[in-house]
Amino acid sequence: MHRKYYRVDDFRLAAQQRMPRVIFDYVDGAAGFETSSHLNREVIEQVRLLPRVLVDIRQRELAKNFSGSNLGTAFRDSPHGYV
Repeated sequence: MHRKYYRVDDFRLAAQQRMPRVIFDYVDGAAGFETSSHLNREVIEQVRLLPRVLVDIRQRELAKNFSGSNLGTAFRDSPHGYV
């Protein structure tokens, strides 16, 4: 069955239904009073994706300025860790 996910809560609920409880609680939880987790959640809820259809893409620029350096392409990195 193909399920559609429209919100972060949809993904969370699907994970909760599919994962063993102890694993889900570990992944879903946070330290202390979970303050940083709640703040992250608020920021995620503020993100809005705006689809741009029928936009002329013939002259697109992938280079980005990052900390004063011009990079040939945009990049993204995130923290990494081990469980």
